[in-house]
Amino acid sequence: MAVEDTDVVDFITDERATGALVLTIVDSLSWEPLDEQVHLELLQAKLNAYLRFLESGEVLRHCPDACSKELVIEVTFMNHPSPRGLKILASARAIIEEAGFSLRLRSPNRVW
Repeated sequence: MAVEDTDVVDFITDERATGALVLTIVDSLSWEPLDEQVHLELLQAKLNAYLRFLESGEVLRHCPDACSKELVIEVTFMNHPSPRGLKILASARAIIEEAGFSLRLRSPNRVW
């Protein structure tokens, strides 16, 4: 499973430290200029799928106690996003937070 599998939720875990339910996207794609547009389109499709999974209530079929938890979409990047990628992720964060969820981003040696 990876960002390329846009219709699949990669991982769902209970985060013991916070009590949140974390839905993780694994992103190992390159941010090189030739790959950036395709990467952004795949990531956007994947984030939209996760948001639909949460908003539709489908998450409750897999985790019945999800309604009592903070719901976090976490993207784990193997390569730090490009400046354009960061700008688009900031927009995605605003949309996800407006829907009542959280977006967490991780890359090597950084969480934001």
